[in-house]
Amino acid sequence: DTSKARAMVYAGGPRVIGLFQISEVQYCRYKYTGGLCNTTCESLMTDDITVAANCALYILRSYGFVSWGYRVSDCKCHRYPMNCDTDE
Repeated sequence: DTSKARAMVYAGGPRVIGLFQISEVQYCRYKYTGGLCNTTCESLMTDDITVAANCALYILRSYGFVSWGYRVSDCKCHRYPMNCDTDE
C-alpha cells in the first residue's frame, strides 16, 4: 500500500519522498518535472511505482547507496554485499 509512503522528514536529513525515500532536494520537483530524475515529486508517491523505481535505480547506479547515507545509521545489520556501494 503506497498510500502510506509519502513525504517524510528525518532529523538532520532532507525531506524524502515515497517508497524509495528519494530526496526532494535533488531528484524531483513539485508540480513540474525536474531534478536529476526529471520527474515530479508527486509521481514518486503513486501506486504505480515505475517512475519511483526508475529514479531509485538511476540514483543507485549514479551515486551508489551513499545517496541514502543519512539513513545508514538506522541500519541494524551492517553486513553488505562486497563492493555494493563502490563507484565502478
